[in-house]
Amino acid sequence: MDAELMLPVEYKGKEYEFPFKVVLQGYAPRYVVLVDELEVIFERDDQGELRAIVYNQEGLTASLPAHGLLEVISATIQQLTS
Repeated sequence: MDAELMLPVEYKGKEYEFPFKVVLQGYAPRYVVLVDELEVIFERDDQGELRAIVYNQEGLTASLPAHGLLEVISATIQQLTS
């Protein structure tokens, strides 16, 4: 699926919507979420849990998202894909 969707997330009492898309890599889906100009990739580890990966994105001055925000995004993706 290459269509970009919006992922609704509630974090610290505020509602957010982050652009995201599902990308197939082999047989495994990866969830690409754009958080404040930073592309965060969520994929399943060996235990089936989602992990967040941020690759070096040259020229980008955005800082890493808060750990709690990444947990909420991960939980939301988990709910949508279960």
